[in-house]
Amino acid sequence: MNNEDITFLDFMYSWLETSLLSKSIEPNTYESYSSIIKLYIKPYFNDRKITLQELKPKHIQDYYDGLLLGGLSGNTILKIHANVRTAANMLFEMGHSL
Repeated sequence: MNNEDITFLDFMYSWLETSLLSKSIEPNTYESYSSIIKLYIKPYFNDRKITLQELKPKHIQDYYDGLLLGGLSGNTILKIHANVRTAANMLFEMGHSL
């Protein structure tokens, strides 16, 4: 599969698995991050099928706006953002820009 064809959601799962295998996160952290992806990130991005090539800051902002409008607490949104930010940093390290 070409990197251009990878969806943001698939990348999030790949990032999570890579983080666990490289031992950059502990198993408990993995479980927490995995839950956040399944509960909060997957429902939004699964239907949209936004590829890494298509991903723009507006997509992320629209996502956060939807979380706020949906009534999630600021603390929960910060936890979600920590996942998205860390994965985005990996994207930047790989030479991808938003």
